[in-house]
Amino acid sequence: MARVAHLREIATLWRIAAHGTAVALSGRRKESRMRVEATNVLGVVESAMRFRSVRQGVLAANVANADTPGYRRVDVAFDAALERAGLARTNASHLAGDDLGAPGLRRVAQRGPARPDGNDVNPDRELILVSRNAGQFVQQAEVLSRLLALRRTAVTGGRA
Repeated sequence: MARVAHLREIATLWRIAAHGTAVALSGRRKESRMRVEATNVLGVVESAMRFRSVRQGVLAANVANADTPGYRRVDVAFDAALERAGLARTNASHLAGDDLGAPGLRRVAQRGPARPDGNDVNPDRELILVSRNAGQFVQQAEVLSRLLALRRTAVTGGRA
């Protein structure tokens, strides 16, 4: 399910890169569109990449503390990062991030079954999350690269 939400997020970013329009689908309901300024799109992609960078550090700390007695794993949530970036809903008709399946930057304690020493880090799970997060960072960097290439083409008129 998280994979589908992530693919939907990537598809939306690609549509923004290609058309300057964010297209959001809500179930099988009619498609709604809203204009997005190119600078705002760059800011959103930049915020997403910062989130991935911060999350990578938190996940690495979880892996590093896998054998630390009493350590409890933590993660970060994206909704607080959006709030800090000033990307809150300004109108009730705007889609909320949850509507698009965006993951919820607040620190979130993830309580799993703890071992007898009180540590609840599963190193295998953390390494999978590190790998997925790194892949998502690369995808977002590709979107940023395409956006900058589109902007460069617009400024130069397609001339090198």
